[in-house]
Amino acid sequence: MASDLDSEDRRFCKAFGRRLAELRDQAGLTQAQLGEQIGRSENTVVSIETGRSGTSTYVAARMARALGVTLPDLFDVADQPAQNSEKRRLIRQLVKTMRHDDPQTLRLIARLAEVTHDELEDGSSDRV
Repeated sequence: MASDLDSEDRRFCKAFGRRLAELRDQAGLTQAQLGEQIGRSENTVVSIETGRSGTSTYVAARMARALGVTLPDLFDVADQPAQNSEKRRLIRQLVKTMRHDDPQTLRLIARLAEVTHDELEDGSSDRV
């Protein structure tokens, strides 16, 4: 698989591997333990963490569950190119802030964002 990757793919695999290793360490798991929990070998985890290989979506979902994170958290790779890094930073900050809020608060925030977005698109409100 690694031979089929272009340079951008390789950079992403390495960044994803670093993120996986970081989250695995935070979860207090060894590579062997993570491999066991996701139904893969320790060598597979090593290959992914070192960027020598990528992984499938369903294995990534297993990894996220084993690490106690969401798929977006798992794929939150610092080296990933962003179209608008300021926008990306603000979204990440908002997600982290809301992660532990109750459903009613989240619905209120979502509604506020929706109304604000609509007003900005209609031009009926000054830009924030």
